[in-house]
Amino acid sequence: MTSELVAGLAGWSMLMARIRSAFTAPALEWRVDPGRRPAAGARRDGQPIGALTLIIGMLWLAVALPALLGGGAFPIAELGRGGAWASLGIGIAFVLWGLRILLRRHTIRIGHDRVEVTIRGIAGTTSWSEPLANYRGTVWRSEPIYRRDRRQTLHLVDLWHEDPSRTVTLLSSMSEVAARDAWQAWAQSLGIAAIRLHEGDEAAPAREAAKPLPSPQ
Repeated sequence: MTSELVAGLAGWSMLMARIRSAFTAPALEWRVDPGRRPAAGARRDGQPIGALTLIIGMLWLAVALPALLGGGAFPIAELGRGGAWASLGIGIAFVLWGLRILLRRHTIRIGHDRVEVTIRGIAGTTSWSEPLANYRGTVWRSEPIYRRDRRQTLHLVDLWHEDPSRTVTLLSSMSEVAARDAWQAWAQSLGIAAIRLHEGDEAAPAREAAKPLPSPQ
């Protein structure tokens, strides 16, 4: 029985991973447009999976609540009222998880002299800002991801700050061309270094940003 339960949980986890991958894939493509000032971009991850999770939670609640209020059969007859309470807990957990995903929003705004970041979520809103002069480079980095059961490369362009908590991502894309164009456009627009980060060379941004920029011709 134990081995069957473990196998069942493993299968469920794999199914949920596949569903999550399928529904969150569009969130990989987003950007802050370098052609505008102030430039702004908003990232909202996993909206379809958030809605699906919320619906699943409401279905669990719809089964559990009538049983607990005396108007329906227990969802797990062998467990009686205990099974109804377990179903209620599962439903609440799914609803909260779905709301957390649906309400999460990450907004980046780049003005003429400041970078402003706002993060909204189920627990409230947090925000911070940083002088644009404290950013010394745009970093193009790539990382492997697994999508549709195969390995692919995700390209990210960051506005680099020596404090990692102040570094902001300006572009996320599966397109190498889009990443290269945005990387160069942001560096030119802000007059800062364009840094290509290769695997195993995490010190490159600090090293390259410390170099003086070439004088404009």
